[in-house]
Amino acid sequence: MAQGASYQISISQGSSGMTYTVSSGTGNPPMSWNPISSGSYVAGQSIEIPGPNGPMAQITAQGTPGLGQTDTFTLQAARPQSLFQTFQDIITALQAGAGSVTANTQRAQGLSNALANLSAAQTQLLSTQAAIGSQLQAAQSVSTLNSNLSQQFQTTQSSLADINYPEVITQFQESSTALQAAQKAFAQVQGLSLFQYI
Repeated sequence: MAQGASYQISISQGSSGMTYTVSSGTGNPPMSWNPISSGSYVAGQSIEIPGPNGPMAQITAQGTPGLGQTDTFTLQAARPQSLFQTFQDIITALQAGAGSVTANTQRAQGLSNALANLSAAQTQLLSTQAAIGSQLQAAQSVSTLNSNLSQQFQTTQSSLADINYPEVITQFQESSTALQAAQKAFAQVQGLSLFQYI
């Protein structure tokens, strides 16, 4: 369906046979209908809805209108609606009277629309469930990282709290003295050279 467009198909029974007309309109509901194709009609024949690059869809109607009557039905792009409204539409379609071609067509169309809305709602629910699952997984990863960091901080804090400061100071002084002695020895050795004895 073209964006924002609705299509109306009319099938008429006249003295010279049946004809069909396909009209398009925009708006919800459309303010006016503009015929875009028409022709003779045979019961069970597919009616094409023309588009800019060839037929957009083919529609097959069941039954035929009585002499001098016209059956009309409208095609619209599916719009999101609540599940409660979808269930109400199913109830309404099932409670609708049957018998005439128009009533049967409207009932079938109503049920078809409701089933399409249920399918769209299921797809939306699955998409939302996948998005929530993704976010939950990310939150769990952050929670695990936070827990690991918290454990590391507690271990480090415990190590710092258990330090024997006099012993650490003594070890530092001993290491510092050993480092100074090594630096002096290195300086003396560096001063020695075979060139002094040549």
